[in-house]
Amino acid sequence: MGYMWTRQSIKWFMDASDYTGYHKNLADKIIPFLDEDHTLCDVGCGLGCLDIFLASEVARITAIDSNAEVINELKKSADEMGIHNLNAVCAEAEKAAAEHDVFLMSFFGDLDEMKKYYKHCRKKLIRITNLSDKSNFYHEAHCRRDKPFVSIIENGLKEEQIPYELLIDSIEFGQPLRSEEDARAFILYNAPGAKTDEVELFLKNHGQNTGRSDFPIYIPNKKQIGIFIISF
Repeated sequence: MGYMWTRQSIKWFMDASDYTGYHKNLADKIIPFLDEDHTLCDVGCGLGCLDIFLASEVARITAIDSNAEVINELKKSADEMGIHNLNAVCAEAEKAAAEHDVFLMSFFGDLDEMKKYYKHCRKKLIRITNLSDKSNFYHEAHCRRDKPFVSIIENGLKEEQIPYELLIDSIEFGQPLRSEEDARAFILYNAPGAKTDEVELFLKNHGQNTGRSDFPIYIPNKKQIGIFIISF
């Protein structure tokens, strides 16, 4: 199961990206592996927040996602920021992918999915994934476990004798929230099976008072990630 995009989850995601600077910080980790003449294809791009910060570092970006709503949001963001070398495409990634210098897969796809894009990579594939299957947004009994993490990808690459470089990092990507009601809705979004008392306890233990009027509550999340660089 992929990420469940809704109007509300889009708003939460964009609030978190802006508040924490997560995608800017993540882009800074990736930029050293890119050249200004590279073309880049981001498959399963979602809202494309990372692509916004990579666009100035490459010749052209093609961002692909099957969800029309997030692609429309990405087009809007690119237009507002005057980014002209980013082409956002609503399509199934495998069908729409074409040859590029670099492919980017950010928290999308397992090892078999990655293999589908090897033939299209002229230079490298960059795969970003979680360090583990644990989440700071809810007790592990309620966590979704639907994405591969670093050790799974790494073991698969080793088994197939595919050389790679792996960077491990930690970047803050917590959730700013506009009210206690907003916070409860966010917790239930991440843990739809949680009971009322569990939600209240989690909010009490993890919600921080920011003193801000726009985002009075913040749930911290030090996101542990791995960045695989596979060169061809």
